Amino acid sequence: MTSELKATIRLQLLTGIQRDEDMRRRLEAQGLLHGGYHPDMELVHRKNASILLDIIDQHGWPTVDLVGDDGAYAAWVMAQHAIGDPSFMRRCCELIHKASTSGLIPSWQYAYMVDRILVFEGKPQIFGTQIRITPDGPELYEVEAPDELDARRHMMNLSSSSEHLATFASAPTPTRDEWESFNERELQWRRQVGWIESIRTDC
Repeated sequence: MTSELKATIRLQLLTGIQRDEDMRRRLEAQGLLHGGYHPDMELVHRKNASILLDIIDQHGWPTVDLVGDDGAYAAWVMAQHAIGDPSFMRRCCELIHKASTSGLIPSWQYAYMVDRILVFEGKPQIFGTQIRITPDGPELYEVEAPDELDARRHMMNLSSSSEHLATFASAPTPTRDEWESFNERELQWRRQVGWIESIRTDC
C-alpha cells in the first residue's frame, strides 16, 4: 500500500472521530448529551460506522502500521460507538482481537470492545472496563470471576480496577428516579436494537 493511500485512510478516520467529538460537544452545550441516545449522535455514529466498514472491506482492520497510533485509536473509537449495529460491533471485535493478539494494536482496545459488547448483551464483563454511575457513585458492571479481575487487567496493560473506578469518583450522580428512568429506557433500547436477544458474543 502506498504512503498516499495510508494517509488518505488515516484522514478518513481522524475526520470521523472529530465529527463525533464535535457533535458530542454541541449536544453537551445544549444539555442534550445525557438524556438518552440523541438522534443526531446516532446519525454521526452510523456515518462513521459506514466509513469504517468500507475501510475494513478494502484494507482490513486499521492497524498502527497502516494508519499510525492516532488513526488506529480513531478506528477503535468509531467501532466502540457503533452501538446501534450489534453485528458490525461483533465483527469489529473479532478483527480487533486478531490484531491485538498479533501486536498490531494495543491489547486494551480488545478489552474495552469485548466488555462493551458483553454489557450490552446483559452478560458479565471480563476485564472490568465498563462502569456505570449510580446514585451511590461509580461501580463496575457485573464482572466474571471478580477475584481474578486485576490479573486479567494486568495482562491487557490496564490499571487496577480500583484505580479505574477512582477516575470516575467526581462524576455527578443521578437521583434515584433518574437512575431508574435511565435503566428502563436503556433496557428498552437494547431490546429494540437487538442486543438482548443475542445469546452469544462472536469474539
